Amino acid sequence: MEWLAFKWSPQVKANLIYDFKFVSNKDELYYTYNLKNSSMISRLVLNATSYVRKQYVWNKSKQRWEVYTLVPLDLCDSYSLCGANANCVISYSPVCQCLQGFKSKLPEEGSSMDWSHGCIRNKELRCENKNNDGFNKLTLLKKSDTTHSWLDQIVGLEECKAKCLDNCSCMAYTNSDISGQGSGCAMWFGDLIDIRQFAAVGQIRLQYQIKSNQNSGMQVDDMDLPVFDLSTIAKATSNFTIKNKIGEGGFGSVYRDSRLRIIHKDLKASNVLLDSELNPKISEFGTARIFGVDQQEGNTKRIVGTYGYMAPEYATDGLFSVKSDVFSFGVLLLEIILGKRSREYYNQNHNESHRPCK
Repeated sequence: MEWLAFKWSPQVKANLIYDFKFVSNKDELYYTYNLKNSSMISRLVLNATSYVRKQYVWNKSKQRWEVYTLVPLDLCDSYSLCGANANCVISYSPVCQCLQGFKSKLPEEGSSMDWSHGCIRNKELRCENKNNDGFNKLTLLKKSDTTHSWLDQIVGLEECKAKCLDNCSCMAYTNSDISGQGSGCAMWFGDLIDIRQFAAVGQIRLQYQIKSNQNSGMQVDDMDLPVFDLSTIAKATSNFTIKNKIGEGGFGSVYRDSRLRIIHKDLKASNVLLDSELNPKISEFGTARIFGVDQQEGNTKRIVGTYGYMAPEYATDGLFSVKSDVFSFGVLLLEIILGKRSREYYNQNHNESHRPCK
């Protein structure tokens, strides 16, 4: 398994640990990183099974190792996971999506989740007449593998487009320097390999022009949905400590400690949800009624509940009291004792609910 380490990682920003240097010219393209503090202790751990590489730095004040980077962060960090001419979008399912104007080389791959064969054009380019070909603009992409690419820091974007159209093997172009208004020219030839979509602010942003057989391109809007990597979530939750488990489960009825008298009116088995440890989580879905402190019974014209579980006087006349829940609880106990759901039918003509007893 191959992956790109620091180059596309959010950690490649100014920070207190590393200095980064990026070199891009006609002869070479590379980057370097160095520790700002030579006394800083750092170590790399490679998992031989999953090929995950973790970099730790020693926190002197806390006297412990802390994770600085984790590579790969997700599936899309795997080199050429989606094959040729496909975009890896971690927030989609499946993560591999053919570029616009392309289709899966092997249609059956969609069901097997194996996209390694990549995508091919829906229609071949008509290079004898370059006016028949246009470009689709894509944004927030990590640039393709630069093995088969060409770079010129002087040529502008329009001239770059013309050069790409003149070469039938040219697949895409962009500014080689995207800072400011953008400058220079970078072109890719042959299949586009190892493309991924970024959704979070602060990542590398490139404006690709993908050659297609359409005269007019389509603007693909930036994605607004943020995606958080594992290291960010781990840091925000103090490495998933118990105290940060927000909303882990139910804490009993929302009115458990209420000083008011509450009548459920619809206590039944389906309103008592249990987790794997048989702890009740939710026991009310909105049919409860608040009673006054001295109130013994009430009346309503709006009967809400499940026939068979509701007390007869409530189901027929809308009268309810604290005894109503006693009836419902008795039915629930009967179901537990019998070990089966109680059967029932409702006679609309007589407004009665009948329950078999065995």
